[in-house]
Amino acid sequence: MLAVALLLFALGWVVVWTKPDTEMVLEASLDAAGEWHLPGASGGAVALAWDWDGSRLLVMELGAQGLRAHILGADLADQGALVPVELVWTPRGASWSDTGRWVLVWGSTGGGGEDILLAWNATSLNGTGNPLPPSSELGLPRIDAAALLAGERILVVAGRDQNGTSRVRMYELAYELNPFRLHRDNAFPGNASVLDMAILGSDLVFVGSSGDIVIYDTKEWTQSWVGQVVQGAPTAWYFGGGPCSMVADGAGRLSYLNVHSRQVERNATADGPVRGVAFTDVFNRSHIVAVGGPSAPSELQVWMMEEEGPLFVASFPGNGTVTWAVGHPTAQGEALLALEDGTVRSLRLSIERVYHRERGPYQWAVPILSVLTIALVVAAAAVLWRDRRSAAAARPEGPEGPGPQLPHRKG
Repeated sequence: MLAVALLLFALGWVVVWTKPDTEMVLEASLDAAGEWHLPGASGGAVALAWDWDGSRLLVMELGAQGLRAHILGADLADQGALVPVELVWTPRGASWSDTGRWVLVWGSTGGGGEDILLAWNATSLNGTGNPLPPSSELGLPRIDAAALLAGERILVVAGRDQNGTSRVRMYELAYELNPFRLHRDNAFPGNASVLDMAILGSDLVFVGSSGDIVIYDTKEWTQSWVGQVVQGAPTAWYFGGGPCSMVADGAGRLSYLNVHSRQVERNATADGPVRGVAFTDVFNRSHIVAVGGPSAPSELQVWMMEEEGPLFVASFPGNGTVTWAVGHPTAQGEALLALEDGTVRSLRLSIERVYHRERGPYQWAVPILSVLTIALVVAAAAVLWRDRRSAAAARPEGPEGPGPQLPHRKG
């Protein structure tokens, strides 16, 4: 019985020390890290774009007449404005060349005229030494996106030709004795408009207005993959960094796309139309998603790829409406959001692992085993004491006085 009691006593302690009674949860917070305002902003969508090494940020108003574009440092210090051209036009998009030497801007001159594509020197902030061919020779009256790649030797332009067909054209610049020549000319799948393009390693990624993502291999400059990632027209996207990129649409659908493997890893749904997506390198998996309709305060949500819903939800400081979002390429956990009033706000995301101790399912079994063990130990001690008394009572008593002596002789 004593052995059984000791066994139960040991079992009770094994239960105490081996049952996990902690739960790990993630807790997130967003804090303001800086702010800047675009001079002369008139209510158009403010776009943000980092140069190739993350040292300079282009801030530009789109959809409003006239050029309002500034270059900022990584600390949001203003480095100057792009010098406006003597032209009545409405810029619709901009991008950096892959060397960071040029800023490309395209837009509409209105009145049924053809779109124009211009370049600004990112150092002098003017158009001196423009490396681009005349816009009229591109054969695309409507220009939707442009990029200067391969060490500024390949110009990629997406838009619509004279027949209204959506096309992607690639030009070789400074080819032998010619200033440029057409290298590739492809119709865009589904005749969708190109909303944006991004370079990821050797992949050139196009965002289509139908929800398709189209990938070109820049070794051969040929199309290598087409896939519908979201059901509606994309309203926000992010490519690069982390295990997956993200594409979102106006219905709040979020798609995690692994560009390298050409697979959609998972889908999720935000509560409202998505206005911006920024990757923040916290645990290598966190995205800040701005949700909210036009001219309405945006709500900020922090999403992790493994989570079913947002990890953290907060109202945007100042009740601003987000028009663009980008992650910070060099400051871990930071993201930059552009507001419709021209404000650029930097936010810092913090995520911590917090461990909570909770009552486990064996918590009540431990006292029961302990009480039972003590009872058995007391019972075993009582039985042992009784057995010892019984054994002592049954033993025969010896002769009184000194014990037997050995015989001996006298003298």
